[in-house]
Amino acid sequence: MQASSNLNNSIVEETGKMNLNLNLFNLFSVKNVTVNVIPKTTVIPIGKAIGMKLYTKGVLVVGMSEIEGQKPYENSGIETGDKIIEINDTKINTTDELIECVNNSKGKSVEIKYISNNQEEIASIEPVKTSNNEYKLGLWVRDAAAGVGTLTFYEPSTGEFGALGHGINDVDTYDLIDIASGELVSTDIIDIVKGEDGSPGEIRGTIDNGYTLGKIYKNTGFGIY
Repeated sequence: MQASSNLNNSIVEETGKMNLNLNLFNLFSVKNVTVNVIPKTTVIPIGKAIGMKLYTKGVLVVGMSEIEGQKPYENSGIETGDKIIEINDTKINTTDELIECVNNSKGKSVEIKYISNNQEEIASIEPVKTSNNEYKLGLWVRDAAAGVGTLTFYEPSTGEFGALGHGINDVDTYDLIDIASGELVSTDIIDIVKGEDGSPGEIRGTIDNGYTLGKIYKNTGFGIY
C-alpha cells in the first residue's frame, strides 16, 4: 500500500501550523491532519557524563511516621507524593523553611496548602511536641534530588542541551519530579558498571566538587533540558 500527501519542499521551509492531506495512490483521501513545522535545527551529540541537581516546587511528601505514638497527619488528606507549598500563608520552598514554620507554631494547628493531583488543597494539622522540644507533623519531606547521567546533545545557537533521554523519578514515590529549577554540574566518575542482557549499566560518580555548567528548567519523560 502506498500513501502520499500534499507535502512538498517549498511548504516545509515555512514554519508554523499547516494542513496536510494524506491520500492513497494520489486518488483516495485518507485524512486531513494539522502539523507544526519548526525551523531546521542542528544539534551536536555529546555523550559526556555530567551531574544534576534538581530543586522541587515546594517540598515533596515522601513518607509518614508516628510522632510520640501519635499520627498528627491522620485525616488531613495529605498523601505521599503531594507537594507542600505554604504553611500559615508562608511560602515553603525548602525543608528548613517547613521545619521553622512548624516549630514557630508552638504546637498550635497550622494551615497547610498543598498540591495533590495537580489541584491545590488546604489542610490543618496540629504538630506534636517531641522529647527534644521540637514540633513535628509526622511527614517525611524532600526538597531536592541529585544524580549522575549522560549529556545527550547540545544546540550551539541557543546554548540549550538535552540529557539522559528519560525523566528523573523520586526514589520513594516513583513519580516524575516536578522541578522549580536545577543545575547541570561537572562530575568525577568513580565507577562504571557494564550493562548485561536484562540488566542496564550504571555510571557512579560524585558531584561534591562539581562546578555549574548550565541551568535545568524542565524534567520530562524524555529527559532533562
